[in-house]
Amino acid sequence: MILKSIFKWFEVKIIAKFHLGGFWPSVISVLTGSVIAQLIPVLGTLIIARQYAPAEFGIFSAWLGVVLMLAVAFTARYETAIAIEPDGEPRKVAVVSTLLTTLFFACATFVILIIAILINIDWINKVSTILLAASVPTALVIAAMQTWQSWAAAEGKYRQLSAMRIIQAASVTILQIGAGVFYATANTLGIAYLVGVIIGLVFSIILMPISGVSTQITLSMIEKFCNKHRKFPIFSLPADTINTAAAQLPVLIVASRFGAETAGLLAMTIRMLGAPVGLLGKSVLDVFKRHAASSFRERGECRDDYIKTFKVLGLGSIVFCLIMVF
Repeated sequence: MILKSIFKWFEVKIIAKFHLGGFWPSVISVLTGSVIAQLIPVLGTLIIARQYAPAEFGIFSAWLGVVLMLAVAFTARYETAIAIEPDGEPRKVAVVSTLLTTLFFACATFVILIIAILINIDWINKVSTILLAASVPTALVIAAMQTWQSWAAAEGKYRQLSAMRIIQAASVTILQIGAGVFYATANTLGIAYLVGVIIGLVFSIILMPISGVSTQITLSMIEKFCNKHRKFPIFSLPADTINTAAAQLPVLIVASRFGAETAGLLAMTIRMLGAPVGLLGKSVLDVFKRHAASSFRERGECRDDYIKTFKVLGLGSIVFCLIMVF
């Protein structure tokens, strides 16, 4: 009864006051899936921490940090522009263009990596051969997965978006735990992560197929999309790459300065404590992209969407902080 009264108050005072309409019901839909998707790896970490030595987890976390930075760079942030495009054919062109851009940069990075190996660069020799070989494919699959999730969010298919995240999280966690029973090393964690994300991507493709669309899209349409949104790789790509690097740098710096074991302990701590932080924010972002893009196309601005979202997120963060303090 108390919880019901609190929810009723929130509905009347907050949703009604800020005229949130279908925005926050959509957020709740995405949040439900995000909670499950975040809960799986958090619970899995409790098992992984007993299977893998902290040093092995530290090596894996440092490798994953670099891979995540590559994944951001591969898309050139064109996946952010998917929500801006109108529904229908223009958005499909955006998806195909982003995927082709991702493939191009992945191939270019792979060539650079081969050259670095051939000329025998110092730091290359310090990286595990298996993790080195898996780095570009893993970044490519993560970037493709991000593109599919951005597409689902832009289309307003929040149930499919939640399903994509849950399948990916479950696949990665189950494979890492299962592989750890037989061979608990950083290489195992990396390969299990790669296979898990591939499973998530295959599931996403089945859930939102793009087959048949590419035959209708010409090279000129792709070129037009890239030119239209050229400011994303110019402005958004450096900003988001720096942002991702800043999030990964603590583990990388600790690994190089204090060793893999200390980095592993830090990475496990960040995973456990950081999971709740991004839940609401990530869920709101997925919904905000579509609503803000629609408002911008209709009115040429999305100030109202931003302000009402900021107010409720501000209130939500205060409530969350008070709960976590106690």
